[in-house]
Amino acid sequence: MFSETRYALNGDLRVAYRTSRGGPRDIVFVPTWFTCCEVLPELPSIQGWVEAMTSLGRLIFFDQPGTGGSDPVTPGALPTLEQWADSITAVLDDLGSREAVLVAITGALAPAALFAATHPSRTTALIVIEATGKWHRPLRRSLDAAAIPVAVIDPFRVRMFAKAQGILAKTDRLDARVLASFAVVMTPPRRPPAPESLEELKELVVARASAVDARTALKNQLSAATTTFLKRQLKRRIERSDRDIAAIEREILNRIKADEDLHRRYAILTSIPAFGDIVAANLVASLAELGSCSPKQIGMLAGLAPIANDSGNHQGLRVIWGGRASVRRILYLAALSAARCNPDMKAFYLRRIADGKPVKVALIAVARKLAVLANALVSQDRLWLPHAPKHA
Repeated sequence: MFSETRYALNGDLRVAYRTSRGGPRDIVFVPTWFTCCEVLPELPSIQGWVEAMTSLGRLIFFDQPGTGGSDPVTPGALPTLEQWADSITAVLDDLGSREAVLVAITGALAPAALFAATHPSRTTALIVIEATGKWHRPLRRSLDAAAIPVAVIDPFRVRMFAKAQGILAKTDRLDARVLASFAVVMTPPRRPPAPESLEELKELVVARASAVDARTALKNQLSAATTTFLKRQLKRRIERSDRDIAAIEREILNRIKADEDLHRRYAILTSIPAFGDIVAANLVASLAELGSCSPKQIGMLAGLAPIANDSGNHQGLRVIWGGRASVRRILYLAALSAARCNPDMKAFYLRRIADGKPVKVALIAVARKLAVLANALVSQDRLWLPHAPKHA
């Protein structure tokens, strides 16, 4: 499956490498000090990954100088980071390859990133990773800083893609193969990571929501408690929760005010009747796309767009699904207030009721209208006014 060992010249040192059969693209595995191209491709533990990679292109393994089959180096003349990156250039030049996808493991990211930054025209990599809470964020940020394209994918989409291929099992080896196939077939778009300040703000917003849920559970427990001791304990915990939530809210507002762009968005959102401090903070942190989407797109992102369910002459019930649950919840709460206190939204809500729509359907329509309104105001960078400004 792999060629005999060949050698490329990196300065005066020979770099050993092996390749699989040809394919539509070259994929270079960037090694660490502890690999050997004569052994690694045949290891049983990585055969699933090797098969997945070779199905996508020509897979290239090489050894850095001083390791494996490459020329040895003396302890006083260890290769520099630049020389490590030059090994990639030497191998590609020897093969006559103009560009390649780089795959780097822990310990080899630095030379791969240096090569990509130095030779962007020779690097055609799209690294696809699943969103995994906080764990994927440092990797994504490092790759983006090194100008290496990376796409972060919703794990649910990847799982549905695997099931569509008949892959029901889930292991690390299968996940790597499915992610590689997903990248080739779906070509997911590359988006830059959110600023760290926005990620930290979102973390605070999520922490506040969790604290509010915990306080609600304590209040429910208190309402059912009969023991005097337990009631006293629960009241103390609720008071402590109140203080903690207030402290988180202060920190959220302080961080928003410290960022000029976020503060402007916050001011625009709080100008909308029915949008209080918490609603605005949630939207600033969790819906960064506000102002850059079409009305339909913002409705989908907020999870408030009705999804068609038609087939032939059958017109199924349209339901909302997907999107960001936290944004949908906060906008629904805002809609409850808007349907009572915002004259325009109240009139819109009553028209939906008069058309025979159920109350919740009418409220979802109000929530969607609020999302579209917020998107338009942020896009135009203006505060809400009782009457839309007239343009000449």
